[in-house]
Amino acid sequence: MHCLQISGFQRTGKNIAIIGLGNWLVGRGYELEPMSRIPPRGSRDNFRAVIKHPTLQKRVLLNTASDFEINADQLLQFYLSHEPIDVLITSIRDAGPERAAMENAIQQLRPIQTIEMPLAKISRRRRDDFDAALNNYEMRVELLCQFVLRGLPFQL
Repeated sequence: MHCLQISGFQRTGKNIAIIGLGNWLVGRGYELEPMSRIPPRGSRDNFRAVIKHPTLQKRVLLNTASDFEINADQLLQFYLSHEPIDVLITSIRDAGPERAAMENAIQQLRPIQTIEMPLAKISRRRRDDFDAALNNYEMRVELLCQFVLRGLPFQL
């Protein structure tokens, strides 16, 4: 199993990035497994979903719940109940006990390789150009994550 961690402070776009990646993978032929759903684009809802490519037989677990220490235990239990998983794409906080708990849970899954994509807040903007800057930031983050997922070690 390989892991892509989308990290950052609250409200930096971790969920939005993972929702976008889930939709991108569905567009590439991945299918939602039963009882899985990806929230609508722009949603900040936490979710866990497993998607699978019908011919490549690769299974991807998407996880956005990382704001509380208990979320790490929930991820671990969800993973174990849905094995085998080839790729884990998860959010992770930037610091603090929530990050430590999530790092510990991920370590227990013994990933072959973990790559972290750190996100930051967009600030110091005039109100009239903030939305454009945010949209540009979200698009570029998603494109960068797609680039990473297409290459080694993920090959999605």
